[in-house]
Amino acid sequence: MHIPLQYKAGTKIIETQALLDLGARGRFISMTLAKELGRKWIQLPEKIKVFNVDGTLNKAAWISHVVELEFKIAGKEFRENFMISGIGDESIILGLPWLQYHNPQIDWETGEVKFIPKRKIQIRRFKGILDDNLAEVLIGAKITASQELAHQQQEVRKEIDKMIPPYLQWYRDHFEKKKAERFPPSWSYNHAIKLKPDFVPRNCKLYPLSPNEQKEQDKFLEENL
Repeated sequence: MHIPLQYKAGTKIIETQALLDLGARGRFISMTLAKELGRKWIQLPEKIKVFNVDGTLNKAAWISHVVELEFKIAGKEFRENFMISGIGDESIILGLPWLQYHNPQIDWETGEVKFIPKRKIQIRRFKGILDDNLAEVLIGAKITASQELAHQQQEVRKEIDKMIPPYLQWYRDHFEKKKAERFPPSWSYNHAIKLKPDFVPRNCKLYPLSPNEQKEQDKFLEENL
């Protein structure tokens, strides 16, 4: 899932999207973005071998440097080191260790992120350039099933919102598939239809259907009633 993130590059504040990846084991930044920051890269004491989720070596193969990034998410400010690596089309990846430490409240359906103030003060002991001494790290991990379902639902909602004009947004739920698969609830009539005194009822179909149309209608009624 992607979340909005603001980072500082010189005197500029730039907005981008960061990927939350439960399978990634660290904080990663693309080489392109690391260069744009204009900050000094910090060399690691030892290189870290990078693996993809399938066990193969990442294109970058090794991580040798990190860079400090000042960024803000949901109004909360951070200043942390990110490992510089090839991460495909992503600019920033926040992995499981970051999520575990900061423990934000995440609505995987809407993408909303909140940080609840901690009641206890925790002093984090500095361990070095990175939080842990790593020999290997996993990157580009696949997302979980729950993340994928939430992402798909989020995309469907975006498509529906684009298709429905603003003046019809009040009836938005009527355009969703789930609503269209069933008949509206039954209501008792609340108005009368006045007929002419000489009206004689006739036994006929108001809406004549072709054989194929009649077949499809019968099939629909059979499945949904």
